[in-house]
Amino acid sequence: MYKEYIKRNKRITYLIIALLLIIWLVYKFLLSGNTDDNIGYVMPGTQYRDFNGFESWQYYIYFFENKFSGYPWVVKASLCVVTVVIILWLIAFTSLAVYVYKKFVRRRIYIKLRGLYYENLKKVMTAEEDLSMVTVNKMLNLERTSFLNVTYKLWFKLFRAIHVEFENSISVNNSINAAEVIGMMKYASEELSRGKVKEKIRLLQSVRQLYLPLPPGLLSRLINDNNERLLKQSRMYYCETNPENPYVVFDEDFFNENFHVWDQMEFHDTAEFFIKRHRKMPSFIPLIKDTKIPSIKSFLIREVGYWGQEEEVKEVMNFFDSKNIQCREAAYECMGYYKYEPSEEIMMKHYKDEKEETQRKILIALLKINSGKAEEFLRMACKTAESTFSMRVALYCLLNYSEKGKRYFYEMEKEASNEERRIFRHVEDPIINNAMLKQR
Repeated sequence: MYKEYIKRNKRITYLIIALLLIIWLVYKFLLSGNTDDNIGYVMPGTQYRDFNGFESWQYYIYFFENKFSGYPWVVKASLCVVTVVIILWLIAFTSLAVYVYKKFVRRRIYIKLRGLYYENLKKVMTAEEDLSMVTVNKMLNLERTSFLNVTYKLWFKLFRAIHVEFENSISVNNSINAAEVIGMMKYASEELSRGKVKEKIRLLQSVRQLYLPLPPGLLSRLINDNNERLLKQSRMYYCETNPENPYVVFDEDFFNENFHVWDQMEFHDTAEFFIKRHRKMPSFIPLIKDTKIPSIKSFLIREVGYWGQEEEVKEVMNFFDSKNIQCREAAYECMGYYKYEPSEEIMMKHYKDEKEETQRKILIALLKINSGKAEEFLRMACKTAESTFSMRVALYCLLNYSEKGKRYFYEMEKEASNEERRIFRHVEDPIINNAMLKQR
């Protein structure tokens, strides 16, 4: 809050200064018709006059003022506007040209870097045995031992490309050794200490993806940084790299109003990282209870369906009676993700009391659970659907539920009118089904 207050005061100060400067220039150019001839006086017998810094600006101001002194103020204003616009366009065009040139140069460097080291780096990162740094150095066969900062950024890009391509066979230890030999770890530590916030965030994302270690002292500073984005990135990194007490950072207002969709995606990705490495997940129920924001609470409820324990899924069933519709829908989806069969009957009882969109969530959850006991219910849902879209979802669930469900589906299709048969054909069409399921 204090930092935001300081930023707001700075913006107001800059705005006031800019307004005062504009008012002064308008007065000098448009309203003031008097000029001071003494400023341009040159001693007889001399060919030049010395100006200090401020007088140099005055000279140009008086030059333009006298140049257009005979014009109406409307013409003066128009000339000023046109001149400012031209200058701004020149600045924008120059910035764009510099940006394109930098992208072109970086692209050429990356292509050269990939051509020289891709195969050797791939062998190192995917080697089954742990390689020493000496062996890694020989395998990489680096042509030089030091690189520019922009080259290190492209090294990270090359590492990420290989990591994405061979994710399941990547050796973390060998990747760390390769990064040490190249000098990437030293570069990362320096940039995360003194670099710009935007670059810190990008670099920390790369370090997280590659599971590269950072010095504990540096990490402790990042965890308590004032920037919200950098703080969350560093805390997610802490969770991945600290096996002793990884979830302590979730107790410090981590799930606040600034926890956006991107943060949810990264949290989900980190949870998957824990599962793949057989690490214990945090207890979701306390996190859900401590969170007051409905959108975040519903997100955590869904995460229970992906990564939670059976006891936690059972606890989530209490949200079937929540007054918040987001939490109820998330609870129904959680049952489908976990395929929790005991929840099936209770969801069927809640079906008739829910709104149409929430009813569709229940139908999809029943399809995912697929216990073989819901054919009659799905058949009833097809007949009582309030809209065409809900009927399509119910028919889709019935068709893909079981062989008995398919039999019910085709029996209903025979009894349907010509208009209703169009809906059945839509359900049987795989392209339309994909589009429908993305909308649900």
